[in-house]
Amino acid sequence: MAVTITNTSLAPRYYQNTTEEQIPPISTMQLTGIYLPDELGYFYAEKMNRNSLLTELGFNGSEMTVTNDQVMWREEGDELISNAVKVAFDGATKTFTPSPKVFATDAFNIDNQAPTDVEFIGVEVGMKFTAFDSTGKMNFGEVTSVASDNTSFVAKALGEGVADFTIGAVAEILFTGLNLNDCECPPAIAIKNWAPTFEAQLEKDGVKVKYCKETLAKEGVKFDYIPTPDGTVSVDKRIDDALKALQARAENRDLFGGRGTLVQATASGRARVGSWGLLPYLEKRAMKVEGLVDSDAEVRQIIAELKKKDVYEAEMWCSDAQYDALQLLYPADNAYSFFENHEGDLKYFEFAGVKINGVKLYFKQLGSLSRASEYAAKRYNFFIKPRGKVWVYLNGARQQMDYLAKVYFEAYGEVYKNLREEVAGNGLCGIDEINFYDKSTILAFMPRKWMIGVNVA
Repeated sequence: MAVTITNTSLAPRYYQNTTEEQIPPISTMQLTGIYLPDELGYFYAEKMNRNSLLTELGFNGSEMTVTNDQVMWREEGDELISNAVKVAFDGATKTFTPSPKVFATDAFNIDNQAPTDVEFIGVEVGMKFTAFDSTGKMNFGEVTSVASDNTSFVAKALGEGVADFTIGAVAEILFTGLNLNDCECPPAIAIKNWAPTFEAQLEKDGVKVKYCKETLAKEGVKFDYIPTPDGTVSVDKRIDDALKALQARAENRDLFGGRGTLVQATASGRARVGSWGLLPYLEKRAMKVEGLVDSDAEVRQIIAELKKKDVYEAEMWCSDAQYDALQLLYPADNAYSFFENHEGDLKYFEFAGVKINGVKLYFKQLGSLSRASEYAAKRYNFFIKPRGKVWVYLNGARQQMDYLAKVYFEAYGEVYKNLREEVAGNGLCGIDEINFYDKSTILAFMPRKWMIGVNVA
């Protein structure tokens, strides 16, 4: 049986609902967020730069909410007594002292109870160790006494025919444990649990879209009308533009933002807000690499440093110049079979990263470094963020977090992430304007495991 198919010249699918029940204008970003699952990263990926850090955090679920303006946290340390301890050795008294003896001052620590002296925690009389100096000399020893404040210990040398230590004044020691007799109980060790306390302030920003009927008519503003399960909605591209501007400012603030002093904030009549900015923060706290990484030897050096910090999987967020330099390091394998037709195939010169000596390093482009500011990429080449989870005490509660997290303010169930507020009036759909708010900050945990590449001091 034959069928007849007719293409009509006019087949409108969408129409403008002019009744009082018409839904006020929204954006395609909002529309996607409403009618898709809670994966807000989807509409960020659609409408935002795909190399956006905020997009990545949204995809990974590395977001959380708080109900106050300040976030405070402590990080659980992972330095163990099994790790090498750098010491100063006094050959005359056989005394071992931590080197340095005093903790370095941490400008970001807000805990006034921070200890000042480095102590040997968990070291007891009878504990054995192996010591190496900078020339490679090796001695074995046993702890004979520990100072009451745990800031030093005295030891004797062990070994066949060994009368004294031969290591130099600067050494590293590895503790090898106690040699307990049968039925002997180990000594009780009181482990001290202290960590620096850090804080960040949430910062509020916003954008406005106006709906004066006369202005809309004069400017020729057009809407797309889309049917939804809740009725026809009018989609306004201007809201898309406003939200993209709001998110771009948020990403700039998270990456490059700075904070004034309390005196400066008081003088301006505003609260002291904001984070330290991820990149300036890492400059002061993370491992620093100067210059562009453009050789295999330099990549392997970075891998070795990450491995020392027990980082076996990480992301390298790069400027365009750094990303291109990495792609040129390792030629792509473009071997083709001569027995297949490859006329329409694409040739790939881009790869996700490298795996060297058990460490995976993924390469990612950071749009904000090159597209937002050409000169910002003159200062920063990249930063390396470990992958995985870390235990932190966040606002007093112990929880696992990603190494990088985006924090939004929440009040009475409303999250200040593109939070929409309509101002009623005589404009389109009974509203004069729509405001959108973002109140947030970004947190980087354990920066000593991160790396940052800079070009200038």
